[in-house]
Amino acid sequence: MSGNSDIVEENDASDVDITPIKDDMVSLIDEPCTFTEAVLLQFVKSITYTDDRADNGDQTIVTNMVAKVRALLNEAIPIQDKIHEYCGSLAAEYRAANSVCRYLNTTLGYLEDIEYYFDVEGILEICVAHSMGELMYQKGIHF
Repeated sequence: MSGNSDIVEENDASDVDITPIKDDMVSLIDEPCTFTEAVLLQFVKSITYTDDRADNGDQTIVTNMVAKVRALLNEAIPIQDKIHEYCGSLAAEYRAANSVCRYLNTTLGYLEDIEYYFDVEGILEICVAHSMGELMYQKGIHF
């Protein structure tokens, strides 16, 4: 830890360790755009086509991933806040926690963009937006 590690050690160090969340994140998400593309592809493969139409596919593929990423982010934010409180925003520990939170937040935003299409625009519009490169992950927008 950095020069402020004494402050962290005075407190419960397990309360400010972002490593387990980072490890879970890395095992789930290789890279936000690639991960989102894979989730979307898995969803598209779940769509059943008949002669004249397609069903809505298994939307839980996306919603379950949203829940997993959101859960990791919800675990990471309080740790990031504690690290900021104990060490300040210049500490390496804070920068690491901030990086984890931004990575998760970006991934969550990409997945929620797809959910928006489920809820508001519809399945056909997801396909149109994807073919036009209009989905957030395709534009490389970061949060």
